[in-house]
Amino acid sequence: MSSARFYLSGMNLLTFTKYIADPEVNTYVIGNIAGGQDFFSIPQARTITAGVNIRF
Repeated sequence: MSSARFYLSGMNLLTFTKYIADPEVNTYVIGNIAGGQDFFSIPQARTITAGVNIRF
């Protein structure tokens, strides 16, 4: 084995806000400058990736 590399990556792990739901999710938008409603919308996915690269 000549080298080994370990990696860990995360996406959308934490959201700091006083808003109860996920502020990035909208299902219904009235016009292109108005906000939406988060009724029956799924939250953004939390993704964690880990791996190892080994070279011989």
